Amino acid sequence: MFTGSSESFKMRTTLRFPRLNSYLLIVVLVWGLNFVAVKIALEQVTPLAAALTRSVLMTLALALVCWASKIPLRYPKGLAWRIHLQGALNMGFYMWLFMEGMGHASAAEGAIILGTGPLFTLLFAILAKQEKFRWSTLAGTLVAFSGVAIVVGFSPSASFGKTGFIGFAYLVAAAAVWALGTVVSRPIMQEVDSVLLTTLAMPAGTLVLMLAGGKAFAQTPWQTVTPMGWAMLGYLTLFAGTLGFLLFYKGVRQIGAPGAMLYQYLVSPTAALASWLILHQPLAAMQLVGLAVVLSGVGFASSARTKESKAAA
Repeated sequence: MFTGSSESFKMRTTLRFPRLNSYLLIVVLVWGLNFVAVKIALEQVTPLAAALTRSVLMTLALALVCWASKIPLRYPKGLAWRIHLQGALNMGFYMWLFMEGMGHASAAEGAIILGTGPLFTLLFAILAKQEKFRWSTLAGTLVAFSGVAIVVGFSPSASFGKTGFIGFAYLVAAAAVWALGTVVSRPIMQEVDSVLLTTLAMPAGTLVLMLAGGKAFAQTPWQTVTPMGWAMLGYLTLFAGTLGFLLFYKGVRQIGAPGAMLYQYLVSPTAALASWLILHQPLAAMQLVGLAVVLSGVGFASSARTKESKAAA
């Protein structure tokens, strides 16, 4: 009887607390530290110069990954325009807005605001008729953005007369653009390998950044960039960019997209902790409240959608 009870308890525990995915835990750490790396890099180069450098290097890195994996770099018939659009949005305009926003906000604040990305994805998916409208989505959106308002309102850089609010506007726009690109790419995610899709999307994003930041790149005194600056640019490219995407897609294949998205809720707290430990930039007490509110809103909307989908299935 004792053995049976023990096995029953073990089964219930396994079902209730699924085994953690090591790939996605690494992604959480890598993407959380990414916000700190961006802040350090932007001390030496302009946002657009950093974005363009990352894009060019990441394109080359992903092309090498495809070559090593013997993945042919060909655009699937009839899908090239959609891949280019997704690349222009997610790899171009998003990085432009993200880097500009991070120039005016702390690492933790940037991570918290970008944590609203899943909500924007749900909203755009509803408009594109990929998802149906849910009151829980609207409620979660309102809760999350009330949390963003708390983070913004209690930020030292958001006082009147400063540029803090401009940075927050850039970051909200970045989250929205990323979500739009995600919705655009959703119809082809099942048809094109994720690594190939990311690689083929990079040239369009690089073109956007070249048009926007070519002048800033040319005017950057690269000879004055310190080894630490280059190390941070390398981190943005190889770890947060290439490795982060590859491990994320591996995790998605193992536990599915809904389960993988749950790990994204850990990125903001990780960035906040890293910002405090490395940059000595702690969040104010009310900003921690705002972080909790944002995560609650995003989590409520996402979990309600997942439960309804499982019930329908």
